[in-house]
Amino acid sequence: MKERTKPRTTVTLGGRKVPMSEAALLAAEADRRGVLPRKVRRVQVPEPAPSHVLLASQRVSVRTAALLAEEADARGILLEALITELIEKKAQQLGRSRR
Repeated sequence: MKERTKPRTTVTLGGRKVPMSEAALLAAEADRRGVLPRKVRRVQVPEPAPSHVLLASQRVSVRTAALLAEEADARGILLEALITELIEKKAQQLGRSRR
């Protein structure tokens, strides 16, 4: 029987482990400023912590925002560029499936 793994609760940004709620807020601030997620040093996590944040004018879950921030940071690209790349790949897949 396959063992269940625990869901991730942290991501790595700029070489440090960050809770997903904080990483999502860092991602939103980085997107707002137009900088890499690792360039944003501090954000204050409100109580209660939000379940969604705005990235590229879209409401996304904290988990999604944190994972996007981790990927963008690891690749050294802006969140906007990563989101654009993901959308373009999906559009190409849709175009191929319609042929």
